[in-house]
Amino acid sequence: MFDQEFVSKLGKKSISANQALTQERVSAAWHKASKAKQQEILTLANVPPSTAYRVRSTGIITVKMTIAFAQVLNLDPYYVIGAANSDRGYSFEAAKKLLSEHKYGKAVKEFERTHKAEKPAAPVPPTKPIAPAKPIAPATPIAPATPIAPTTSQPTIEAPAENVPELTTKGAMQKLSEDEAITLLRGAMIKASMGKPASITNMTKIMELLLEC
Repeated sequence: MFDQEFVSKLGKKSISANQALTQERVSAAWHKASKAKQQEILTLANVPPSTAYRVRSTGIITVKMTIAFAQVLNLDPYYVIGAANSDRGYSFEAAKKLLSEHKYGKAVKEFERTHKAEKPAAPVPPTKPIAPAKPIAPATPIAPATPIAPTTSQPTIEAPAENVPELTTKGAMQKLSEDEAITLLRGAMIKASMGKPASITNMTKIMELLLEC
């Protein structure tokens, strides 16, 4: 397919083989085309609407307008100029042949050379979708430690003391051995001889006990 840069530079000389057929065929195709297609023809040829109107009303058509009408509306360029009886639709080869016949062969070759060098970029392979990360299982909650009941210190129960019979002075004297009694007596006598009142009193009591025996 020729682009605007190429088509807009083509000549303005009429190449119509039959003006009556060109006027009839171009006018019919134009009225069947949508507004968008009509505007596409004007854009490709880079001409004002009055140029397209002149072709439809007179049947005089240039190389530029022939390629623009044929390529946009899918018409055989030879059918557009009235040189063919049937419309086989647009083909790039037919357009190149028509241009070569009207001394545009060199321009066509240059167009093909430059556009073949511009190879379309290789399609980018679709990126594989990244698998969603597996959700991390929530950690098992640690059971709260069972509170330890405060230890109530129990008062230590002391075993009741055995009832120890209180010894009387007489009972104590009875439990003394002979040697122990002599030792105590000597001690008391020594303390009494030293003039200590308590020792004298104790010695007096000992002597009383001895005298009662």
